[in-house]
Amino acid sequence: MPERRWSRWLPVSLLLGDNGLWDGHRHWPSFNAWCEANPRRACRLWLASTLLRELVCDEALPLADDAAVLAWARPLLQHYHGEAALAWPLAAWQQGRRRGVSALQGVSLAVLRNAADDAGVRLLGVAPWWSLVLRRALKRHAALRRGSARLLIVEGPCVAVIGLEVGSIKQLELRRLQAAEPDALSQWLQDSAGPPPLAVGYGLAAGPVIGIDFAETLTGAAPSPRWLQGAFA
Repeated sequence: MPERRWSRWLPVSLLLGDNGLWDGHRHWPSFNAWCEANPRRACRLWLASTLLRELVCDEALPLADDAAVLAWARPLLQHYHGEAALAWPLAAWQQGRRRGVSALQGVSLAVLRNAADDAGVRLLGVAPWWSLVLRRALKRHAALRRGSARLLIVEGPCVAVIGLEVGSIKQLELRRLQAAEPDALSQWLQDSAGPPPLAVGYGLAAGPVIGIDFAETLTGAAPSPRWLQGAFA
């Protein structure tokens, strides 16, 4: 087999959700479609919250490393989500003092890898988009690094809610609004506890949201490139 030659262009950051893929410039129906149109490129694939399940480990648990975290997470996911969870790819993460697990559901990791291989695309890695947004938000917004704070990552009707204590994850939940409407987000905020959040994201209909600070507008059809371009930690 001849040696595969990958493009020397900089890697592209892609956001994959349950409604297709965004490359920072245009929407694609799937990762496979992007690969077919971009042979021999290199890419980083970020996953929208709609494709994930998240678990945050209690700090009191004796989980010394990633292997212990994954061993703890698998039966718990099976208990709550059934036998299908046994096949979900899992990735352990650590941010600050907290460990957790991201579970990929709704798309096959093998299918993604095969699509890349078939097109000669170099898939550098796959990770939750919330992790990139959190890393960037912590650098840009000092208030998130002081005391108790909350970051909302809005992706249409799906919202990642990250509770922080001195910049470290205290809580991570994936919530689904009744609709991608300002009123639905406002209602959820009224019913939730915690400090006024900073919000980042896209896909929300236009209109005021009560009790929220905006890092930028949430009404774009896709995420701003400033929250998409980036390397894995």
